[in-house]
Amino acid sequence: MSVILSMLLQGRLLRACRLAGAAGLAAVLVDPQEIKSKLALPRPGMSGELALIILGFDPSRGRRVFCHPEAAPLIASEPCGEDVWVSPAALENFRQKYVTKKRLPLITGARPLAIEKLLRERGVKPIWDPREFGAAIYEKADLSLV
Repeated sequence: MSVILSMLLQGRLLRACRLAGAAGLAAVLVDPQEIKSKLALPRPGMSGELALIILGFDPSRGRRVFCHPEAAPLIASEPCGEDVWVSPAALENFRQKYVTKKRLPLITGARPLAIEKLLRERGVKPIWDPREFGAAIYEKADLSLV
């Protein structure tokens, strides 16, 4: 039931309707064949742990990008908790706005020591404490100075 409700709230069920004269969940009618076909398909995206590894985070500490107590999450995921699932769109959204220090040499073509020097000279700082996340995260807009 929780899977069906989740699919319904995410808008993944096209053949669902509400019965007239009924209230609450008892009023929801879904097509069992549609549910079976959706469950048979692999879900697009990846686990939160795999997304962290791809982005260059330490998976044991990087989970705060999904659920941070003092800020909005940097990577949208469902749900915010232990079994995080990241959609391709959420991963791409993160890559459009942010970059990790590990990826800077790949993006800029410069050596890590040269990047370190430029960041320090221009006063560009990570958005959060790197020790908290297992990686230094920079806003791409801030890197135009580098």
